[in-house]
Amino acid sequence: MTLDVADVAILINTTRDSGGIPVSVNLMATTEWTQYAMLMAVTLLSSVFILVFAWDGYIKPVLGRVYLKYIMMKVKRITGKNAIVMKHTTSGFFSQSMIDSNTLNDIETAVRSFKGKPFDIILHTPGGYVFYAQLLSKAIRSYGGNVRALIPFYAMSGGTMLALSCNEIVMGNFACIGPVDPQLGGLFSAGSAKSWKEVIRRKGRKANDSTIQYAYAGEQYTKTIRSDIKKLLESRIEDSEQLEKTVDILTDGTLEHAYQLDISRLADIGISVTPMDYELQELLSKVVCNDWIEGVSWC
Repeated sequence: MTLDVADVAILINTTRDSGGIPVSVNLMATTEWTQYAMLMAVTLLSSVFILVFAWDGYIKPVLGRVYLKYIMMKVKRITGKNAIVMKHTTSGFFSQSMIDSNTLNDIETAVRSFKGKPFDIILHTPGGYVFYAQLLSKAIRSYGGNVRALIPFYAMSGGTMLALSCNEIVMGNFACIGPVDPQLGGLFSAGSAKSWKEVIRRKGRKANDSTIQYAYAGEQYTKTIRSDIKKLLESRIEDSEQLEKTVDILTDGTLEHAYQLDISRLADIGISVTPMDYELQELLSKVVCNDWIEGVSWC
Protein backbone atom coordinates (compact mmCIF):
# COMPACT_ATOMS: atom_id res chain seq x y z
CA MET A 1 0.00 0.00 0.00
CA THR A 2 1.22 3.46 -0.89
CA LEU A 3 0.47 6.50 1.31
CA ASP A 4 0.71 10.07 0.13
CA VAL A 5 1.35 13.10 2.33
CA ALA A 6 -2.37 13.68 3.04
CA ASP A 7 -2.82 10.06 4.14
CA VAL A 8 0.14 10.31 6.54
CA ALA A 9 -1.30 13.51 8.07
CA ILE A 10 -4.74 11.84 8.59
CA LEU A 11 -3.05 8.81 10.17
CA ILE A 12 -1.10 10.94 12.62
CA ASN A 13 -4.14 13.03 13.60
CA THR A 14 -6.34 9.93 14.04
CA THR A 15 -3.73 8.22 16.22
CA ARG A 16 -3.33 11.31 18.39
CA ASP A 17 -7.10 11.99 18.72
CA SER A 18 -7.86 8.38 19.65
CA GLY A 19 -5.43 8.48 22.59
CA GLY A 20 -2.79 6.44 20.84
CA ILE A 21 0.94 7.12 20.94
CA PRO A 22 1.42 10.89 20.89
CA VAL A 23 3.41 12.18 17.99
CA SER A 24 5.40 15.33 18.80
CA VAL A 25 8.70 16.56 17.41
CA ASN A 26 10.37 19.59 18.98
CA LEU A 27 12.77 20.64 16.28
CA MET A 28 13.20 24.13 17.73
CA ALA A 29 14.76 22.89 21.01
CA THR A 30 17.15 20.56 19.21
CA THR A 31 18.18 23.28 16.76
CA GLU A 32 18.74 25.84 19.52
CA TRP A 33 20.92 23.43 21.56
CA THR A 34 23.01 22.47 18.49
CA GLN A 35 23.54 26.08 17.54
CA TYR A 36 24.50 26.95 21.12
CA ALA A 37 27.02 24.09 21.28
CA MET A 38 28.55 25.08 17.94
CA LEU A 39 28.76 28.72 19.02
CA MET A 40 30.51 27.73 22.25
CA ALA A 41 32.97 25.52 20.36
CA VAL A 42 33.81 28.26 17.86
CA THR A 43 34.20 30.81 20.66
CA LEU A 44 36.48 28.48 22.62
CA LEU A 45 38.67 27.69 19.61
CA SER A 46 38.88 31.37 18.67
CA SER A 47 39.88 32.28 22.22
CA VAL A 48 42.60 29.62 22.26
CA PHE A 49 43.92 30.82 18.90
CA ILE A 50 43.96 34.45 20.05
CA LEU A 51 45.73 33.53 23.30
CA VAL A 52 48.38 31.47 21.48
CA PHE A 53 48.91 34.24 18.93
CA ALA A 54 49.10 36.91 21.63
CA TRP A 55 51.49 34.81 23.73
CA ASP A 56 53.94 34.07 20.91
CA GLY A 57 53.61 37.40 19.14
CA TYR A 58 53.35 39.88 22.02
CA ILE A 59 53.37 38.61 25.60
CA LYS A 60 56.38 36.30 25.44
CA PRO A 61 58.63 38.78 23.56
CA VAL A 62 57.71 41.56 26.02
CA LEU A 63 58.44 39.35 29.03
CA GLY A 64 61.66 38.26 27.34
CA ARG A 65 62.80 41.85 26.89
CA VAL A 66 62.01 42.64 30.53
CA TYR A 67 63.95 39.61 31.71
CA LEU A 68 66.84 40.40 29.35
CA LYS A 69 67.06 43.96 30.62
CA TYR A 70 67.19 42.67 34.19
CA ILE A 71 70.02 40.22 33.43
CA MET A 72 71.95 42.69 31.28
CA MET A 73 71.95 45.23 34.12
CA LYS A 74 73.85 42.64 36.14
CA VAL A 75 76.16 41.94 33.19
CA LYS A 76 76.91 45.64 32.80
CA ARG A 77 77.93 45.86 36.47
CA ILE A 78 80.66 43.33 35.65
CA THR A 79 81.75 44.58 32.21
CA GLY A 80 81.00 48.29 32.49
CA LYS A 81 79.95 48.28 28.81
CA ASN A 82 76.90 48.39 26.60
CA ALA A 83 76.12 45.13 24.87
CA ILE A 84 74.41 43.61 21.86
CA VAL A 85 72.81 40.18 22.25
CA MET A 86 72.58 38.11 19.05
CA LYS A 87 70.75 34.85 19.75
CA HIS A 88 69.57 32.48 17.03
CA THR A 89 67.94 29.26 18.24
CA THR A 90 64.42 29.13 16.78
CA SER A 91 64.02 26.74 13.86
CA GLY A 92 61.18 25.36 11.77
CA PHE A 93 60.66 23.02 8.82
CA PHE A 94 61.16 25.74 6.22
CA SER A 95 63.07 28.40 8.14
CA GLN A 96 65.58 28.98 10.90
CA SER A 97 66.64 31.98 12.92
CA MET A 98 70.02 33.07 11.57
CA ILE A 99 72.21 35.97 10.44
CA ASP A 100 70.10 37.76 7.82
CA SER A 101 68.93 41.21 6.74
CA ASN A 102 67.04 41.78 10.01
CA THR A 103 70.21 40.98 11.98
CA LEU A 104 72.15 43.47 9.89
CA ASN A 105 69.57 46.24 10.35
CA ASP A 106 69.27 45.69 14.11
CA ILE A 107 73.01 45.58 14.77
CA GLU A 108 73.70 48.65 12.63
CA THR A 109 71.02 50.53 14.60
CA ALA A 110 72.57 49.40 17.89
CA VAL A 111 76.10 50.31 16.81
CA ARG A 112 75.02 53.82 15.84
CA SER A 113 73.39 54.29 19.25
CA PHE A 114 76.68 53.48 21.04
CA LYS A 115 78.39 56.47 19.35
CA GLY A 116 81.93 55.13 19.41
CA LYS A 117 81.88 53.82 22.99
CA PRO A 118 83.32 50.32 23.63
CA PHE A 119 80.72 47.55 23.64
CA ASP A 120 80.38 43.78 23.84
CA ILE A 121 78.57 41.59 21.34
CA ILE A 122 77.19 38.39 22.85
CA LEU A 123 77.12 35.73 20.13
CA HIS A 124 74.96 32.61 20.22
CA THR A 125 74.34 31.64 16.60
CA PRO A 126 74.82 28.83 14.05
CA GLY A 127 75.66 31.42 11.36
CA GLY A 128 73.60 32.46 8.37
CA TYR A 129 73.87 34.19 5.01
CA VAL A 130 77.43 34.93 3.84
CA PHE A 131 76.47 38.31 2.39
CA TYR A 132 75.08 39.68 5.67
CA ALA A 133 77.86 38.15 7.76
CA GLN A 134 80.43 39.93 5.57
CA LEU A 135 78.63 43.26 5.88
CA LEU A 136 78.38 42.90 9.66
CA SER A 137 82.07 42.03 9.80
CA LYS A 138 82.89 45.28 8.00
CA ALA A 139 80.58 47.25 10.30
CA ILE A 140 82.34 45.87 13.39
CA ARG A 141 85.83 46.44 12.00
CA SER A 142 85.06 50.01 10.99
CA TYR A 143 83.60 50.90 14.39
CA GLY A 144 85.62 53.56 16.16
CA GLY A 145 85.63 51.98 19.64
CA ASN A 146 86.78 48.66 21.04
CA VAL A 147 84.48 45.70 20.36
CA ARG A 148 84.66 42.46 22.33
CA ALA A 149 82.96 39.18 21.42
CA LEU A 150 81.46 37.19 24.30
CA ILE A 151 80.69 33.57 23.42
CA PRO A 152 79.06 31.61 26.26
CA PHE A 153 78.40 28.47 24.17
CA TYR A 154 78.91 28.70 20.41
CA ALA A 155 79.27 31.04 17.44
CA MET A 156 79.60 28.95 14.30
CA SER A 157 80.16 29.74 10.61
CA GLY A 158 79.12 33.39 10.08
CA GLY A 159 79.17 33.80 13.86
CA THR A 160 82.86 32.84 13.79
CA MET A 161 83.50 35.54 11.20
CA LEU A 162 81.84 38.11 13.48
CA ALA A 163 83.87 36.93 16.48
CA LEU A 164 87.13 37.23 14.54
CA SER A 165 86.09 40.75 13.48
CA CYS A 166 86.18 41.91 17.12
CA ASN A 167 89.23 43.23 18.95
CA GLU A 168 89.00 40.50 21.58
CA ILE A 169 87.27 37.13 21.94
CA VAL A 170 86.09 35.89 25.34
CA MET A 171 84.76 32.31 25.50
CA GLY A 172 83.11 30.08 28.07
CA ASN A 173 85.02 27.08 29.38
CA PHE A 174 83.46 24.69 26.84
CA ALA A 175 82.36 27.22 24.20
CA CYS A 176 83.44 26.94 20.58
CA ILE A 177 83.62 28.60 17.20
CA GLY A 178 83.91 26.71 13.92
CA PRO A 179 85.00 26.61 10.27
CA VAL A 180 83.80 29.31 7.89
CA ASP A 181 83.78 27.32 4.63
CA PRO A 182 80.74 28.28 2.51
CA GLN A 183 77.69 25.99 2.39
CA LEU A 184 75.58 25.84 -0.76
CA GLY A 185 72.50 24.02 -1.99
CA GLY A 186 68.73 23.84 -1.93
CA LEU A 187 66.01 22.19 0.13
CA PHE A 188 66.80 18.63 -0.97
CA SER A 189 70.52 18.85 -1.68
CA ALA A 190 73.10 20.90 0.19
CA GLY A 191 76.73 20.69 1.21
CA SER A 192 80.05 22.46 1.54
CA ALA A 193 81.85 24.04 -1.39
CA LYS A 194 84.45 21.29 -1.17
CA SER A 195 81.81 18.54 -1.27
CA TRP A 196 80.30 19.96 -4.48
CA LYS A 197 83.76 20.02 -6.00
CA GLU A 198 84.21 16.38 -4.99
CA VAL A 199 80.91 15.43 -6.66
CA ILE A 200 82.18 16.97 -9.91
CA ARG A 201 85.45 15.07 -9.59
CA ARG A 202 83.66 11.74 -9.15
CA LYS A 203 80.85 12.15 -11.67
CA GLY A 204 82.70 14.09 -14.32
CA ARG A 205 80.49 14.66 -17.35
CA LYS A 206 77.60 12.87 -15.66
CA ALA A 207 77.18 15.75 -13.18
CA ASN A 208 74.00 17.78 -13.74
CA ASP A 209 73.83 21.52 -14.33
CA SER A 210 72.91 22.48 -10.74
CA THR A 211 75.87 20.50 -9.36
CA ILE A 212 78.25 22.29 -11.72
CA GLN A 213 76.75 25.66 -10.74
CA TYR A 214 77.09 24.94 -7.01
CA ALA A 215 80.67 23.78 -7.44
CA TYR A 216 81.58 26.91 -9.41
CA ALA A 217 79.83 29.24 -6.95
CA GLY A 218 81.53 27.39 -4.10
CA GLU A 219 84.96 28.15 -5.54
CA GLN A 220 84.05 31.83 -5.81
CA TYR A 221 82.71 32.04 -2.26
CA THR A 222 85.70 30.16 -0.86
CA LYS A 223 88.14 32.53 -2.52
CA THR A 224 86.31 35.60 -1.17
CA ILE A 225 85.86 34.23 2.35
CA ARG A 226 89.46 33.07 2.50
CA SER A 227 90.59 36.60 1.71
CA ASP A 228 88.27 38.04 4.39
CA ILE A 229 89.40 35.60 7.09
CA LYS A 230 93.06 36.21 6.28
CA LYS A 231 92.57 39.95 6.82
CA LEU A 232 90.84 39.26 10.14
CA LEU A 233 93.66 37.01 11.35
CA GLU A 234 96.64 39.09 10.24
CA SER A 235 96.50 41.15 13.44
CA ARG A 236 96.22 37.99 15.57
CA ILE A 237 98.83 35.70 14.01
CA GLU A 238 102.24 37.18 13.28
CA ASP A 239 103.89 34.10 11.80
CA SER A 240 103.05 34.04 8.08
CA GLU A 241 103.28 30.26 7.75
CA GLN A 242 100.97 29.70 10.71
CA LEU A 243 98.60 32.34 9.31
CA GLU A 244 98.22 30.46 6.02
CA LYS A 245 97.65 27.15 7.84
CA THR A 246 95.00 28.66 10.10
CA VAL A 247 93.20 30.29 7.18
CA ASP A 248 93.16 26.92 5.39
CA ILE A 249 91.78 25.15 8.47
CA LEU A 250 88.91 27.61 8.72
CA THR A 251 88.01 27.91 5.04
CA ASP A 252 89.08 24.97 2.85
CA GLY A 253 86.40 22.50 4.02
CA THR A 254 88.81 19.83 5.26
CA LEU A 255 87.14 19.97 8.67
CA GLU A 256 83.40 19.36 8.88
CA HIS A 257 81.39 22.56 9.11
CA ALA A 258 80.24 21.75 12.65
CA TYR A 259 83.76 21.06 13.93
CA GLN A 260 84.15 22.55 17.42
CA LEU A 261 87.17 24.78 17.91
CA ASP A 262 87.35 25.37 21.67
CA ILE A 263 89.88 27.47 23.56
CA SER A 264 92.62 24.83 23.55
CA ARG A 265 92.19 23.96 19.87
CA LEU A 266 92.20 27.62 18.94
CA ALA A 267 95.47 28.07 20.83
CA ASP A 268 96.94 25.22 18.77
CA ILE A 269 96.23 27.07 15.52
CA GLY A 270 97.49 30.42 16.78
CA ILE A 271 94.28 32.18 17.83
CA SER A 272 94.41 33.47 21.38
CA VAL A 273 91.17 33.64 23.34
CA THR A 274 90.39 34.96 26.82
CA PRO A 275 88.57 32.52 29.16
CA MET A 276 85.26 33.85 30.46
CA ASP A 277 84.79 34.74 34.11
CA TYR A 278 82.56 32.24 35.94
CA GLU A 279 80.04 34.86 37.12
CA LEU A 280 79.74 36.31 33.63
CA GLN A 281 79.32 32.82 32.17
CA GLU A 282 76.45 32.11 34.56
CA LEU A 283 74.63 35.32 33.67
CA LEU A 284 75.04 34.88 29.91
CA SER A 285 73.84 31.28 30.20
CA LYS A 286 70.56 32.61 31.56
CA VAL A 287 70.25 34.81 28.49
CA VAL A 288 71.02 32.29 25.77
CA CYS A 289 69.08 29.45 27.42
CA ASN A 290 65.89 31.49 27.83
CA ASP A 291 63.24 30.60 25.22
CA TRP A 292 61.64 34.03 25.53
CA ILE A 293 64.73 35.80 24.16
CA GLU A 294 65.44 35.58 20.43
CA GLY A 295 67.05 37.70 17.73
CA VAL A 296 69.00 40.89 18.32
CA SER A 297 68.64 43.12 21.41
CA TRP A 298 70.89 45.79 22.89
CA CYS A 299 71.22 47.89 25.99
